[in-house]
Amino acid sequence: MSSTLRLIGSMAFTGTLSVRYLAPAPLGVDVDFRARIAGRDGRKITITAEGSHQGVGFARAEGVFIEVDPSTL
Repeated sequence: MSSTLRLIGSMAFTGTLSVRYLAPAPLGVDVDFRARIAGRDGRKITITAEGSHQGVGFARAEGVFIEVDPSTL
């Protein structure tokens, strides 16, 4: 999810993060993780993500990230 923030050039901290485990993650194989911006409301950026193997999801996540101005850090 943080890679998604970097792609849009945003610096943000995690406000909330919820992960739902749907099945055991397979071991010893390549897995896919995909994240997308689900919405923006002012400084709040909502990102959803899914982990899968061969099209079968094993985890879903949703996070709310609060955008910050790097010059204030």
